[in-house]
Amino acid sequence: MRKDMHKVIAEPGRRGGHDFVKSRVTIDRDDDTLPKREGIRRKGSYDRKNSQHNYNPLRRYLASKVGQQWNAVFSDICANNDLRNKVQGEVREHVGWMVHTAVEVIDGLPHATDGYRIWRDFWVHPDTGVLMAAPRDKRYRWRGWKTNHEQVAIDASTKYVKVDGIWYKVTFKPFIHDQCDDSVGTFDCIFLGSLSRSLDTARRQLRQEWGAEICAVKKRQIGSAEIRKMLKARDEDRAKAAQLELRKAGKKTKQV
Repeated sequence: MRKDMHKVIAEPGRRGGHDFVKSRVTIDRDDDTLPKREGIRRKGSYDRKNSQHNYNPLRRYLASKVGQQWNAVFSDICANNDLRNKVQGEVREHVGWMVHTAVEVIDGLPHATDGYRIWRDFWVHPDTGVLMAAPRDKRYRWRGWKTNHEQVAIDASTKYVKVDGIWYKVTFKPFIHDQCDDSVGTFDCIFLGSLSRSLDTARRQLRQEWGAEICAVKKRQIGSAEIRKMLKARDEDRAKAAQLELRKAGKKTKQV
């Protein structure tokens, strides 16, 4: 560990920007009203230094030591940070907050001996004494609202909608409501009674399901011939869209 780690951590961040310039006091007064003595700090502002410490360098240091013996890593930390110094003592204190040392391995996964999950960034293997990085939960990217019904758009006011395994040709119209702001006056033939009576909630339900604030006002069950025709057209559109994406990806790789 670098010997000045405690100084790097204690170096405060600085705030800045035009807001401080606006707070300056303009010298537009008469000579008689000016102060006789004045400090060198700008008027109407406060200290731009941030008193909070930045522990990211310490976290990066521990990350670089993953796979090494924790006793050797901790000895290096103690050699450069004396508990008699307040800031250096805080470095060692925060190392304790970043590293789990009382750990047991259950089914191949680390667990704290007090029964709680590993919530710190690092942990020490109980058998080998090696510093390990805490397992990260898989992050899922939000890809939009998932609809409750399979849909195939025909035009702006018509869709094919699959309800309980049956395909319908559904006609939509713009969402309307009563004069009362908190009551919904439109009936959706797909939602039936599940559409909320609250105006804001109903709008959110319709946007999530239909992609816009529209209501299904009429539906007609379609036959097998129309279903085959519709599914064939849908598959062709998907194939064209996939080919277009591949072409765009190929152009990007050529440019690179």
